[in-house]
Amino acid sequence: MAVADVSPTRCSAVDRGAFARPLAPSTVRRVFTILDQLFDRAVDLGCISSSPTERAKLPRVTRLEMRFLAPVELEELANTIDSRCRTMVFTVAWPTLRIGEATGLRRSDIDLVAGTPCVANNAVEVAGKLYEGPPKTSAGRRTMSLPSSEVADLADHLDYHAGDKYVFPSPDGSPLHAEDWRTSLWRPAVSEAGLAPLLPHDLKDTGVAFLAAAGVDPGEIARRAGHASVAFTYDGYEHLLPEIDKQGGAKLESLRKAIRKP
Repeated sequence: MAVADVSPTRCSAVDRGAFARPLAPSTVRRVFTILDQLFDRAVDLGCISSSPTERAKLPRVTRLEMRFLAPVELEELANTIDSRCRTMVFTVAWPTLRIGEATGLRRSDIDLVAGTPCVANNAVEVAGKLYEGPPKTSAGRRTMSLPSSEVADLADHLDYHAGDKYVFPSPDGSPLHAEDWRTSLWRPAVSEAGLAPLLPHDLKDTGVAFLAAAGVDPGEIARRAGHASVAFTYDGYEHLLPEIDKQGGAKLESLRKAIRKP
């Protein structure tokens, strides 16, 4: 189909389920971001006079209430899921990975000596097909230190369950198909552990909650989570950060007591 043949009506079909299944509002908005860029370039080149996405009405994104697991619940879930995926649960939560970042994780991205994974590859499933590539933003490419106990778990996983290339492979050695993993392994384990409803992304949010509870600086939380700015972290997790503020106040009080005259 020629660029000039794409009408506003065809663009609107994205929101009416033009793909294999209806897309979430946030996904529709990401698709339109790409379409906007493509058609704006076509306008600049003189291929079309105006962009068909110019007046598209996009669906409203409703922010869902975040779900955070307690450390004991995270352990219960990891011990309930198939043993091949036990470490995957921890590796999404503790370093605050997105599911595509976890499924795209390669052996070469793991430094067991330093105790760090490097997020350098993303495996995204669209309409049943996997697409690999670097994180979509520079903030997404990051390295973070893990708890030493998680490093030990990861080392065992690499010895017994990882593939030749990927840390969490499908049976054929390719990255896991996230939807198959959710259906066959994730949801049954969540149900058996009594934690339903629970989304894989809730593990990332749980990791952010752990960092906040530990008093980690919001800037470092944003870096580890792959957020483009601290403002995004404050906007999404503002209800967790007062604890950091309280800890900051307590530290200032200790400093003040140390320098005050009796």
